[in-house]
Order: sequence, then structure tokens, then C-alpha cells
Amino acid sequence: MDKYTETKKLFSEIDIKSEKLKNKILNSKSKYTVKGNAYYVSPNGNDKNDGLSPETAWKTLARISNAPELKKGDVVLLERGKMFRGRDIRCVEGVTYSAYGEGAKPIINCSPEDGAGASKWRRLSGTKNIWVYKTKFFDVGNLIFDGGANYGLKQVPDWKHGEYCVRGTGGAEVFDVRKHLTKNFQFFCECNKVLFNGKYPLSEDPKNLGNLYLYCDMGNPGAVFSSIEFAIKRSGMICKDDVTVDNICMLYAGVHGICAGTCKNFTVRNCELGWIGGGIHFYNNDQAVRLGNAIQIFGGCKNYLVENNYIYECYDAAATHQYYRGGTDDITMINAVYRNNLIENCVYSIEYFVGLPVPGLERERYMKHTVIKDNIMRYCGFGFGMQRHDKLNPAHIKTWRHYNRSTDFVIENNIFDRSRVSMVCATAYEKEWLPEYKNNIFIQYDSVEGANFGKHGTANLDYDAEVIPYDEKIGENIEKLGFKDNKIFFAEKDELCEDEKNIRSYNNGLL
Repeated sequence: MDKYTETKKLFSEIDIKSEKLKNKILNSKSKYTVKGNAYYVSPNGNDKNDGLSPETAWKTLARISNAPELKKGDVVLLERGKMFRGRDIRCVEGVTYSAYGEGAKPIINCSPEDGAGASKWRRLSGTKNIWVYKTKFFDVGNLIFDGGANYGLKQVPDWKHGEYCVRGTGGAEVFDVRKHLTKNFQFFCECNKVLFNGKYPLSEDPKNLGNLYLYCDMGNPGAVFSSIEFAIKRSGMICKDDVTVDNICMLYAGVHGICAGTCKNFTVRNCELGWIGGGIHFYNNDQAVRLGNAIQIFGGCKNYLVENNYIYECYDAAATHQYYRGGTDDITMINAVYRNNLIENCVYSIEYFVGLPVPGLERERYMKHTVIKDNIMRYCGFGFGMQRHDKLNPAHIKTWRHYNRSTDFVIENNIFDRSRVSMVCATAYEKEWLPEYKNNIFIQYDSVEGANFGKHGTANLDYDAEVIPYDEKIGENIEKLGFKDNKIFFAEKDELCEDEKNIRSYNNGLL
């Protein structure tokens, strides 16, 4: 029996386990306690209602964003089986957001409109297959066709000397949609020029909006597809202290799905999040940097729980708590727990890091009691996120070369199922700050160029940890690093690796 036979059997078992967990998450019951009032939201409601019963429900997501009526202990309930368009929902401190009624989770669709309909598109003059949408946007991170049957390939040229230039040419070649949109689903949103180096205006002032161009050789895209959703440069829900988001389906946010700054007692559970990110964060030396995490805390946290969620197709991480290098704040991250989540086709499954403050300042920067447990994480570095330029970074666990001071950090009982690059990339300035790995299952390619186990060791700005190959010595090698009772399996090259969108083709630098 060769080494792949046992893995194939294991894949079948994981498929069944993943499907069971997905069904459990998608069909989960709402969990909330009403200490104040319960407010109901339904597409059949009216924003002038009091919202205090299903019969007098509010109608829109805009109505619940910083609603003056909402107080700590209140609950906001969206009607199951319904879809609500909206984004940048400003959650109120101490409020739980969940679902009522029967059926599927209520959908928060962050796309401002459906692009299906032939009248919404016009052919660009002088071209055969390039189409212009009727509405101008403040950046589009992704286009999603027919609910994910196909997705867009965002073109992100450089912005140099006051004009768009083909990425990687140093400004020598001017970007022209007529010349450089050449393949199906390639698109370009010309608003990028307002996203100057290191800055990212949030205003949707008309001067910041730009045309959206799409290459489609099948005809008018509005007639070809039954739905076209736009992941514009906005987040879904922006949360505060003591907020719980439960049983919500969040789709098509071009920045983050559910996010918060420094906060405490923040929970996301029983949710579905998909097709998140892809928007332009800012320009770095005239090159666009994109972003997009499904669930994020940026800053300090205390009691942060991400539990029983199904997360897929994210440009960056499925879930993360992070704070960058620099700043002048004390940043402590205490009791961050990720458990029982199903994560598929994200560039990073779970990301964490905390950087040092600006040089010369003494500030508290540390993590304490972090748990990553009982998650199923699959197909890291596959999906729409791998149209990115930095294709060498995917990892199920990702930290970057930050300070990452930590105590009581355990990663246990997880399934890590294949990555296009690394299983884990966990480093810290000191060895004793690294997480402890116990009773995990690792399944990785052993004959695919670029695929490896990853990094586990000390690193900083001046040096990096060595890459650990995924070979016949992998079990022995990680055991020497302190990994306890983990199981190792080898995967042979498969159809995932045959999709050139997911590996190293940069499409002549345009993607």
C-alpha cells in the first residue's frame, strides 16, 4: 500500500465530517438572551415602525445602524430566509444581532445592486468584448457571477506620474483597458487614482467614483448571467464591545465581513461568510495592496470568540486578531478563541500577530491564552484570493515576522487539509512565545513545487525562520520542535494544483 492510499481514505472521512459540520452550522438555531428589547427587521417591514414585533418590523439595515433606540441588552433579529442589501452596519455596544423565523440564515448582501440585466451594460466603443457598467463605483474588489459559479480577475495597475501603468513595468507601459483586458472575467475599476500611497479615502464623493470595465466574450454580461454581485470597497458589520453576531450570512464585502477595533466580549458564531475582500487597501510605492478578512479584530481584545462558522473564498484570512508594527497604544490580546469552524479556500485560515510600538516607546504588547481548536481548515491558498501577486505567503496559520509575544497558546485537535504553500507560518521574537501544537492532523502535498510544512521558530525584521520541507522526515522534524502527538499524511498532486489561477501565473503582471 503506497503512502497516498491511506490519505485518500482519510479525505473521504474528512469530506463527511466537513459536510456534517457545514450542515450543523447552516442549520443552527439562534442563540440570544433578551435583557432589553427585541427589534425585528424584515423586507416586508417599514422603517417608520417601532420594530418591536414581527408585525411592526423595521425594513432596512440602514435603520439598525446606530439606531438611537438600541441599548445594551437589546437584540436585533433579521428575518430568516430573506436577503438584505447593505454594508458598513454600525453595531451598537452591548447588542446581539441574530435571526428569527424559519428557514435559512438571513443574508446580508454587501453588493449595492445586482448587475444582471442587459440594459445595465454597454459595449465599450472600439472593442468587441469589453463592457462598461452603468454605475460608477468607489473600487470593486471582486465580481461574483451566478452565486460563485465564476468570479472576477481584478486588474490592479500601478499609479505612477498621474496615470495607470502596467504593473511590473516601472511605469514604462501605460495601462489601457482596450489593450490589457484580454480574458474572460478580467475587470478594472478606474477609481484607483484616488488611493494615493499610504492613504485610503473612505469618501464616496462623486470625484472618487470610477467606471467599471469587464471583459466578457460570451456577450453582454447582464444577459449572460442571472446574477452579478459587486464586492465594493466596504465592510459588512463594524462591531464594538459586548457585541454578538449570531446566525447571519454575510456575502460580497470588498473589505472585511465582520470586524472591530480594540474591543472586549466580541463573539461571532453560527455564521456563514463568503466571497470577502479583494478591495484596494492603499498603494505602496505606487503598487496596489489589496485586503479582505472575513472576521477581524484590529487592535487589542479581551474575550474574542469565533465559533461554529462556515467561512470560504476570502482574499486574506478567514479569521484574525492583529495589530501592526508601530503605533503608540498598549495592545493586549487576551482570551482569543477560534473553535469548531469550517474554513475553505482562503489565503490564510487563521491569522494573528502583534507588532512592537514605534521605536523608543515602552508599551504593553502581548497575547495571553489563545486557543485554535477543533477547526477543519481546507484548501489554503486556493480560490479567488490567489489572483494576488504575493503567491508565496498562503498558510493555514499565519503570523508574519512580528513581535508576537505570547503565553498559554495552544493549537489542538484541528484538521489542516492541504495548502498551496504552507501548513503553518508561526514565528515570534522568542522561542518560548511560540504556540504549542497538539493532536492535529496535517495533510500536505509532498511532490508539488512550492508546497511545504512552513515555519515554526524565531524571526524578526532582520532574519526569518527556516522553511520546513514536507518530506519523509516531517513527523520527526516537527516533534523535535515540540509538536505533540500530531498525525502526518501525504497528498499527491491533484486537480486543485492544475488550476493556473491558483498557482504562479501572474498573467504578465496584470493580476
